[in-house]
Amino acid sequence: MSDFFLSSDSHFLNVPQGHAGLTEDVLSEMINLNFSKIEVSYQPQKSDGGKDGGAIKFGWNIRENIKI
Repeated sequence: MSDFFLSSDSHFLNVPQGHAGLTEDVLSEMINLNFSKIEVSYQPQKSDGGKDGGAIKFGWNIRENIKI
């Protein structure tokens, strides 16, 4: 099983939440996450599910408006 979302050393500016509604007996909730910095790591895969090279990493410091 792969990790879907990882968060480490995170600084959330605020985390507003609210009721999004009820549709066809399905309750939903809306959550917004605001970050001061985001870093992403993506691992390409081969058709058999194995790794295809190394991880591709990128990020942005939103507060300072610079690439990480």
